[in-house]
Amino acid sequence: MEEKKVFNKIPINWLIASLVFIIALLVGYIIFKGLNNKPKPEDGGPSISEKENNNVSIDLDSQVVKNLIYPIALEVSLFQNNHWDYRNFKLSDFNRNYKMQNVFFTLGQENKDNENYVYTHSSGSVQNKYRQIFGPDAEYNDADVDDYTCGTWEYDSKKQEYSFTGGCGIEGWIPTHDSVYKVYKVDSSSDYLYVYHDYLFTLKDFEDIYYFFNKYPEEENNYEYSGHEDDEDLDFKTHFEISKSKNLRSEFDKLIQENKTNKYKFTFKKQSDGKYYFESGENIK
Repeated sequence: MEEKKVFNKIPINWLIASLVFIIALLVGYIIFKGLNNKPKPEDGGPSISEKENNNVSIDLDSQVVKNLIYPIALEVSLFQNNHWDYRNFKLSDFNRNYKMQNVFFTLGQENKDNENYVYTHSSGSVQNKYRQIFGPDAEYNDADVDDYTCGTWEYDSKKQEYSFTGGCGIEGWIPTHDSVYKVYKVDSSSDYLYVYHDYLFTLKDFEDIYYFFNKYPEEENNYEYSGHEDDEDLDFKTHFEISKSKNLRSEFDKLIQENKTNKYKFTFKKQSDGKYYFESGENIK
């Protein structure tokens, strides 16, 4: 009987196995290079895309949002409402005097000696309020507070007490500066909380009419007034306002819907007590 030849089977099987092995090596090499060629952040932290992906939306009515404390404006006055003036700020921009001004305006005019117009606050109450605003990790020391409206808060180390003697004031009526805002979004990422505001600046006249502005209203540029509140010739004029109304909130909500408001982003940082405190603020529109 004639034998069948099988010499061609072994080379074909070997060739197929070699091709599969080579293809597997190429695929593995491509995957390996792709993983190692991803751009890395310069500071070793998460990339921008990773930060965005890690942001978590926070309920606007949550307690953590309600407990946030906003500083007041750098330029404060006893004759105006104490508001945030929505410039671009970092906590590092605030010197000690400004931080302490925040404390005394927040504490208010308690413990007043009516006869001598003296206002006093204990060192303990001042430090507690300071920690509430700027956090337990913020540096604090007791000393006089200069550049305060109408005078200086003097510190008595023996009494461990701050005192302010004065008063100052003006005659007649002036328009009331303020700002109005509404939180529209809150995000968190790692140790940071990002709070977004719609906002506008306002003036209120002697008839309780609110005037809305995109920029902080300045005398002469945005308004003029003369006379006293009880005078018949009291006059008040405005320039470049975007709207006016006696109903502050409803008019502001309408301006939000019309996309006429400014937008601002606050950043709060978690400190050692697990709570969030002001870190920076910036205009985003």
